[in-house]
Amino acid sequence: MADTIKYVQKKQATIYCKVKDQAIGLEIAEMAKAPNTPDPHIRTEGRIYLRFFNTTLPKETHVRMCLEPWEASELADKIREALQAKEKAELKLAPHKYVRKNRESKQAEETLTTVAVEKWIREQKSGYAIKVWRHSNTSKPIGHNVSMNATLFRFAAKFLDYLAISQSWVEVPLATQ
Repeated sequence: MADTIKYVQKKQATIYCKVKDQAIGLEIAEMAKAPNTPDPHIRTEGRIYLRFFNTTLPKETHVRMCLEPWEASELADKIREALQAKEKAELKLAPHKYVRKNRESKQAEETLTTVAVEKWIREQKSGYAIKVWRHSNTSKPIGHNVSMNATLFRFAAKFLDYLAISQSWVEVPLATQ
């Protein structure tokens, strides 16, 4: 008996920036934050997923970030603010900080991830970018800068707004009688 493949639709957009022989990209997608516990009263919640990557580098250099719907809306607002800026501008979301214990060394690993949008101006040219950098006390910093034109930048804002609304949900157990 052959396995049946099931397909589902996923709301996702990927924006690429080609620089010389590299393709740097940003994937924006819907996701669900599942509970870390078997407790049935803990709910699953909608989230927005950002993945920054460089196709010429290993997957370990990808930076993934999970945004709450209101954070996606804030990022969209910052993109619109950068689009209206007359001069260069850099606008950041509040950083995400994760602390976990290393199983082997028993030491705390602290990771700080920041996403920013910018309008850049260089030698009579201007453009936009969404960028990320991640710092950790146990590894070297990683960063990606996805440059784009105004059309793609505006599309990213609209798509983030759309996901901010469509991912504003929670899954809770049905009450049984």
